[in-house]
Amino acid sequence: MLKQGRKWIAAALAVSLLSAAALGCGSGEGQSSSSAGSGQTSGNEENGTAASSEMDSAPDESEENAAAEDTAEVTMAFFTAVEPSQDELQAVEDAINAISESQINVHVDMLPIAIGNYDQQINLMVAGGEKLDLMATFFAGSSSFTSMQAQNQCMPLNDLMDEYGQDIAALFDEDIFDACSKDGELLGVPMYKDNVSNVYLSMRTDILEELGLTEKAQEIKSMADLEEIYTAVVENTDLIPIASSRAAGPLHAFNVLFTGNFEDGIVFSKMANDYIGTLSTDPDKVVNLYSTPEYKASVELVKDWYDKGFVYKDSETSTDSNYTQIASGKFFSTFFAAENATKISTIASCEYDMTTIELFSKPLESSSYNTNTWVIPVTAREPEAAMEFLNLMYTNKEIVDLLNYGIEGTDYVVKEDGTYGYPEGLDSTTVKYHIDMTWLFGNQYLAGVWEGDAPDTREISKEINEKAVRSENFGFASDVSQFGTEIAGITSAVNEFVGGLQNGTADVDASLEALNEKLTAAGMDTVVESVQQQFDQWKAGK
Repeated sequence: MLKQGRKWIAAALAVSLLSAAALGCGSGEGQSSSSAGSGQTSGNEENGTAASSEMDSAPDESEENAAAEDTAEVTMAFFTAVEPSQDELQAVEDAINAISESQINVHVDMLPIAIGNYDQQINLMVAGGEKLDLMATFFAGSSSFTSMQAQNQCMPLNDLMDEYGQDIAALFDEDIFDACSKDGELLGVPMYKDNVSNVYLSMRTDILEELGLTEKAQEIKSMADLEEIYTAVVENTDLIPIASSRAAGPLHAFNVLFTGNFEDGIVFSKMANDYIGTLSTDPDKVVNLYSTPEYKASVELVKDWYDKGFVYKDSETSTDSNYTQIASGKFFSTFFAAENATKISTIASCEYDMTTIELFSKPLESSSYNTNTWVIPVTAREPEAAMEFLNLMYTNKEIVDLLNYGIEGTDYVVKEDGTYGYPEGLDSTTVKYHIDMTWLFGNQYLAGVWEGDAPDTREISKEINEKAVRSENFGFASDVSQFGTEIAGITSAVNEFVGGLQNGTADVDASLEALNEKLTAAGMDTVVESVQQQFDQWKAGK
C-alpha cells in the first residue's frame, strides 16, 4: 500500500485555490458546486402517498439530492503527434462519457495538444489558473514531472489514491511509486506500460535498395559507419538524411550520448529534470549534463552533421514529429527509443517500409517511470473526480481503446487474429482518429494490438518488464522543490540555448559557455550539490 500522507481531501480545493491565486488566478475561481462522481444515485423512491401541504411547501428532497449528485466535469490534457478531427474527437469523447458518467458520474473533456506546442500551452494554462484537472507530464521543460514538482504545481495524491485509485495502486510495486514521490507524498501516477526501452535507427528501405546500401545498413556499428550512408543520401537523392524534433534534435531524446561505436553509448540517468543526474562513466557523481565533455562531444557531432546537410535545417522550429516528417516523403531516417510494445507501431507511423537497427539497450531507471506520469495540477477544480476517472482509465479496456484508436467500425476494425487495423478503404492519412500512443493512456496492457505486431505482444512485453534489469540507482528520486526559483532560472537558460545546440544550429563553444554561465548564475551548482547529498544519503541507506 501507499505510504500515508496527512489527511487533506477536505482542504484540497482550498489548497488548489490558494495555489492558483499565487499563479494569478482570481480567488473566487475554482469552487465547484458539483461533488466528485461517486457512482451512486439519489436512491429516492416515490412512496405513493399524498404529500401534505407542509411537504408541498418544503424543498424537494429528491431535487436536493440530484443537485448534490451533479456530474463532475474533468478537463484532461495530453500530448499527441497526430491531431484528430474535431468531429471524431467529439464522437470519441461522447463514447467515453457514456461509460464514465454511468459508472462513476464523471464527464471528461478531452484536450489533445500537438506535441510541439504542449509544454508552452500547459505552462500558460497552469500559470493562468485555467481549468485543468488531469494531465500527462511531458518529456522536458516546464511541464515535465520534475519541473512541476519543483514548482509545487502537483497535488499530493496519497489520500486520493487510497480512496479513489485503489485499482491503480494494486498494479505497481511500492518502490515504483517512490520514484514519483517527495517526502512520502505521491505526486504523479506512472503509466502501467512496457518500460524496457531500446534505442533504434530506422531508414527507408527503398532508398537503401536504390543506393545499394542495404547490407551496409544492416551491419553498421558506429556513427562513422552511419555517416557514410548519410553522405550517399545527400549526394544521390533530394532527401534530408535525418528527421528530428525541435525538443531534442536528432540524437538527444533518449538519454544516451552517442559519438563513436553504438555499444559505447553513455547513459545519462536523470535525477532532476533532463539536465541533472549521473553518467554511466561515473555513476556515483551527480553532474550538470551541459558542463560535461561527453555532452559537448555529442552536440559537436550534431553540429558537424548539420553543416554537412544531414540534419533538417528547420528542425529547431518545426512542430512536426520525426514520424510525420518521414511520412512526408522528404526524409530518410530517424533515431527513436521504443519498447517492445511500441516499436512496430512507431515504425508504422513512418508510412514507408523501414529497415530498423537496434543500437542500444537501456536498463530501467527511476526516470523510466517518473518522466511521463499523470498528475492532478494544483489548479484542478475536480481532483477527486480526476482520480476516479484516472482509475477507470487504468482498468477499463474500452476507454483505453477509445483513447488510442477511436470508434470501432469507424476508425478501426478487429481482425480475425484479434489485432486491430484500419477499416477497408482507410489508412493513416484518411482516418479521422488514430492517436495510437498506447503507453500514454494509463494501462498499455489493456490496449488492442495494432496489425503488424504479434497478437500476444502485450503478454510478451509484460514478461520482458518483469525480468528487466534495473540500474543500480533505480528507486532514487530527488526533491528539488525548495529550489523553485533556481529551477525556473535554469529552465529559462535551457530553453534559450539547448534547442540550438541539439539541433546543430548553434556555435557549440560560444553557446555552451553562455549556457553554463547562465546556469551558474541561476543556481545550478547549488541544486547539483543538494541532489548529490540526497543521492549519497539514499545510497548509504540502501
